Amino acid sequence: MALILKKKLDRFAVKMRRICGAKFGGFIVNTMLALALAEGEGLKVEFKERLSNLDREMVAFANTSGGVIYLGVDDSSNIIGIPTTNALKSQVTDIAYNIDPSIRITLQEYREEKVLAIQVPSGSDKPYRCKEGFFIRNGPCTQKLKRDEIIDLINKANPMRFDETLNKQFQFPKNFSQDALDHYMQACGIATHARANDVLISLNGS
Repeated sequence: MALILKKKLDRFAVKMRRICGAKFGGFIVNTMLALALAEGEGLKVEFKERLSNLDREMVAFANTSGGVIYLGVDDSSNIIGIPTTNALKSQVTDIAYNIDPSIRITLQEYREEKVLAIQVPSGSDKPYRCKEGFFIRNGPCTQKLKRDEIIDLINKANPMRFDETLNKQFQFPKNFSQDALDHYMQACGIATHARANDVLISLNGS
């Protein structure tokens, strides 16, 4: 693990010397930020220069496995910088709050580098959406979901038991089995002389 960390930091050092030249010697960057810059964008890392479409990225991470958005960094891992003011933090917090349902984020400020890291957890109340729709993370990209994909996400987030799943192909009395109903009633300890259709209606409403 230490060797992997060293290799990543070495790659980052080469990149920063190329960008900053001799100034790199006095340019101290937090280890986590350094690793993110060296690794580049991926499933759990997104770089953004400004706030545009930030809600999409938050939704995508919340609907997938979580991640970190670095504000003030371009797509090529170059630190552009952004004023990490209280006003900016308030804007970011408001964006997270206005997502449906709201997302609880954590902010990490890198003052010297002028970068704001937004940690977005994998949501516990999926699916999440913003005004532009539903999004997920697909590798280093944020992908908008289509109708069937949204339904699939909902089903995965809120799995139903088999006996609670509606069979839309069932037709009564064509697909009805009196033996199956009798077996079910016996297993549940229910005794009745009501007609099959009345029993089914009663069970559906219970």
